[in-house]
Amino acid sequence: MELGVRRRSKPFSQGALRVAAYARTAASTNHFVVKSFKKDGKHLAHLAEDMRCQALCKAFALEFNNLVSPQHAVDFIITTCLKAATGKDGTSQCMSLEPYIKGQYVKYNNNSGWVNHDLPAGDATNQAAQAFSHFTFERSWGQILVCDLQGVGGLLTDPAIHTADPNRFRLADTNLNREGFKFFFSTHTCNDVCKTLGLISTAEMVMRKSLTFREKWPAVESTVYCSNKLCGKIVPAAGARKADEYPNCHWCDVCWPQLESTKVRWMCLAPGPDHEYDVSRFFYESQGRGMPRKCPEHQEADEPAARPAAVGGAVWARMNNTAKQKNISGRSW
Repeated sequence: MELGVRRRSKPFSQGALRVAAYARTAASTNHFVVKSFKKDGKHLAHLAEDMRCQALCKAFALEFNNLVSPQHAVDFIITTCLKAATGKDGTSQCMSLEPYIKGQYVKYNNNSGWVNHDLPAGDATNQAAQAFSHFTFERSWGQILVCDLQGVGGLLTDPAIHTADPNRFRLADTNLNREGFKFFFSTHTCNDVCKTLGLISTAEMVMRKSLTFREKWPAVESTVYCSNKLCGKIVPAAGARKADEYPNCHWCDVCWPQLESTKVRWMCLAPGPDHEYDVSRFFYESQGRGMPRKCPEHQEADEPAARPAAVGGAVWARMNNTAKQKNISGRSW
């Protein structure tokens, strides 16, 4: 996708590998953070793996939210991998763009078994976070466990994924594979959300390497992602905003008004009499597409008017295909 990004020259934060700076895109009022690697940092392949990690976590969250009460819902921000335009020295920097989350960050657990016990015992988000980690292990039939959960409320970022297959997410230093499963279950205590979900895998099973999982799960109800590829917020289908002008697209309450507020009137460059047309700068930016220089009537017949954002890949496709079923097998993962 093509995207114009303006970032502040002075970072507001930095870690061992990356620096973070506030940023804005050309056609959106949404606030973002650009994270770039230091000179000895990692590069494009690692950023792409971060994107896949976030997308997988989001697919898990979509199903998790269908099974718990709204107060226990979680979501993950979208991370976009960018390659900057080539500089004067002939190189181009790799960086990531993600929504800025305003508020107090809280870490709920990490990738080596630590759990935040400083929060009140009944804290709904903390309960949801611990149960979500357990849920990902159970729902994936012991193949994946998402942890290292942190964020503002239920909006989470920078998760870690442990995998049974050592070849999956192998670029991630935080992937401890099966040892990570043991770390998590060594400190995990099932809470009310785990019980609501009917999770049956336990620490004893993990240690004995004899695992039993829930066999049947309710099919995911009608839930969608915001079609802005830089947002991707999980939205109930009934509450998502839609317009005939953007078929097959769904929008959250933040992105929806920007479709109209960024409309400009352009002159069509197609041959024939001069005429103008309205075009939303935000829409085309949200899809990573350049602005069309022809009116809809003159655009290519085979060019779709809208391309909804796809997040979660094959995981979401499998879940979406089972939407009309009452139950799906846990083994279908």
